[in-house]
Amino acid sequence: MEEWVGAWWHHAVTRAADRSHADACVTLDEMAGPIGALFRAGGGDAALRVAPVAEGAIGGPRGWLQHLAGSGTRAARPRLDADVLA
Repeated sequence: MEEWVGAWWHHAVTRAADRSHADACVTLDEMAGPIGALFRAGGGDAALRVAPVAEGAIGGPRGWLQHLAGSGTRAARPRLDADVLA
């Protein structure tokens, strides 16, 4: 019973602390063309390729519910290297 309550609590708090909007989600495959065109139209290097980036640790303010759930500590942050726009 204790494990069931713990699993329910974890699921409920994590779901309540989630700040993502799954219904508004797009993939990089869908947006790579427009992102590249916009980057190049703004004067970006045409030789750069658009690629996904791995999630990394982030800082900054989190709400009390995110602290309680232990979420909001990792995110994909944009990066511009010599040959990749990630």
